[in-house]
Amino acid sequence: MVLVAKRSVIQSGRSHQISVPSEWIKGHGIVPGDEVIVIANDVVAILPSVPMDKNRITRAMEDIASIAVIAQHGVYSKKPDVLDGGSNGN
Repeated sequence: MVLVAKRSVIQSGRSHQISVPSEWIKGHGIVPGDEVIVIANDVVAILPSVPMDKNRITRAMEDIASIAVIAQHGVYSKKPDVLDGGSNGN
């Protein structure tokens, strides 16, 4: 499942915050105080800090590529949306 959601950036002191969809948080069993891994360059990826097998990481990166295509074409809504079909873009 790929979640596509538009979020607002909130300033908190000198930092900025963006909320993460609750479906993702619940799906990974994350609770307040848990750590996540943040990878950033042209895009930002947030990974749960629990071990993930190589196939799951590969599928997640393919999903990110699908999201990038959607964003480039402006085909996202102002409200959260769920795209079923995983990395094949359906």
